[in-house]
Amino acid sequence: MREDSLGVTLKKHRRYRNITQKQAADEMGMSVRQYRKYETGAVPSIRTYERLARFLGCAVESISAKEISGSYLETKEYKSKKRANRRKKKAKDRLNAKKRR
Repeated sequence: MREDSLGVTLKKHRRYRNITQKQAADEMGMSVRQYRKYETGAVPSIRTYERLARFLGCAVESISAKEISGSYLETKEYKSKKRANRRKKKAKDRLNAKKRR
């Protein structure tokens, strides 16, 4: 899948928000199976584009992955939250490793 595709953008946004595919699908009022199709590259209908735009927090007109990634996924806020999530995951992994010993 291309780096700038809608599916990659959906996956990045979902991971940024730290939610599962099921939670994302529920939030958009669709089945998990349907959501997975869009995350793996299926082309959505116009009505579904509206749901995806609401989920991504952008206008339907700017739903192309390049515009979304330029306007949100590359901002300082996104990057700092991404680093914080990464630090939390590392700390959690260290804690789990200590528990296993």
